Amino acid sequence: MTPTVDDRPAGPPGGDDLATLQRRVLIAALEGQPVAGSEVPVPLPDGAWLVVGGHLQLARDGLAGREVVAGLEPAVRLVDVDPDTPGPTAYARIRSDVLASGEVQVTLESRLASGRGGAGATSSSAVTVTFARVGEEWQPTSGPVQVAG
Repeated sequence: MTPTVDDRPAGPPGGDDLATLQRRVLIAALEGQPVAGSEVPVPLPDGAWLVVGGHLQLARDGLAGREVVAGLEPAVRLVDVDPDTPGPTAYARIRSDVLASGEVQVTLESRLASGRGGAGATSSSAVTVTFARVGEEWQPTSGPVQVAG
């Protein structure tokens, strides 16, 4: 059921909301399961090369808060991506975008930092889930949508 405008409370989502939504998408991707309220599993974009030594390398930038990954270690390892690091570095990045409608899009993307002397980081693929607040709960309204980079 698509929520109506009358079902949604006024005001933008808070930081706790964004962290909760990021966590829901991250856990679903790690487990290959749907986000609660959806029937479609959330794939881990380019998971085969993002998991290094049994850990998902996840960039700190874009996180809505440390609580996004609390208790997910050692499956998730937070990394700071340094453009001066020699050699390429594969990692995931998660971010939230609040849309004009009040909906929130959470995007989990695979990225490759080219390392010292390179052109920066490029996105290989991504998965996006869009949420709307229905009463007191956030429900997925679309997604997961996969996009090749």
